[in-house]
Amino acid sequence: MPQEPGELDTDGMAIMAQAIALEGYTFADFAGFDEKALEPAYALAFNMINQSQFYEAEKLLVWLAGLDQYQAKYFIGIGICRQQVGRPEKAVQAYAMAGMLEVTNPIPALRAAECYLAMGMLEEARSGCKAALHWAGKKPEHAALRSRAEALLAAVERKKGDA
Repeated sequence: MPQEPGELDTDGMAIMAQAIALEGYTFADFAGFDEKALEPAYALAFNMINQSQFYEAEKLLVWLAGLDQYQAKYFIGIGICRQQVGRPEKAVQAYAMAGMLEVTNPIPALRAAECYLAMGMLEEARSGCKAALHWAGKKPEHAALRSRAEALLAAVERKKGDA
């Protein structure tokens, strides 16, 4: 049966929702955007972060994550923005999503550990540091991250000793 103008295509919406929820599609797929089309917006968001425009960058990154929920880099960016404006609990949520998407990426665990330390959640901070060290391993590309995680872990252990 033909649709009236302005009427919602609920069958089409149900098909799209199923494709997104169960089949690995994204809203970007249905909007006709590929990753290359989203890359300039991602670059703009990180330029905003570098210029301390955290609220604006977060809005752009949330929009990008809404279009493609499988890109861990968007959630890492959201976490960075939230962390920088003093919302560590919300940053941890974003880092957790990034960590689920890229289990072997040590960055979300380390950034979450920083947030946990800021919130005084020492056991969680310790766990995040250990996870970051595990995923960083001996990989040369993660040498700086490994050093940060070791230093943060030492700081956590000192604070635990003071408690």
